[in-house]
Amino acid sequence: MNPDDRKNFLGTDEQWASSTKSLETALKRRNIEYKTIPGEAAFYGPKIDVKLVDAIAPLQLSTVQFDFNLPQRFDLEYVGEDGQRHQPLMVHRALYGSMERFFGVLIEHYSGAFPVWLSPVQVALIPISERHLEYAQKVANQLKGLACASKSTAATRK
Repeated sequence: MNPDDRKNFLGTDEQWASSTKSLETALKRRNIEYKTIPGEAAFYGPKIDVKLVDAIAPLQLSTVQFDFNLPQRFDLEYVGEDGQRHQPLMVHRALYGSMERFFGVLIEHYSGAFPVWLSPVQVALIPISERHLEYAQKVANQLKGLACASKSTAATRK
């Protein structure tokens, strides 16, 4: 967290310091190289982002993150060994292994403009008049026979 942006972040300075130290300790114990990027944390807590660099651009794959928002928002508490009430720290993660995360990475990476091999519809045939409908449908059927995802749409405007 950038101290100049403190007003944009949830949690106390103590929570941020303790949580950041915990994340760094976890990385060090596993001998994982990392770099700190000030200001990259989400507003609700510090995080570890796992990023992959491919031929096009870096991709964020998974995240492990402290969340100071939800425990406060839902007024979560537990009774500690000292008999006092404490607010828990929440850690959540988004793994690359989930199908949703995988598609999220792909959609973000390609900005929705998928390459032909990944596109849900690889060819769209748009006949420009009624007399072209039959031919467009014939071509669409031939493409489907070649395992090409295609569709033919009828012109609706006149």
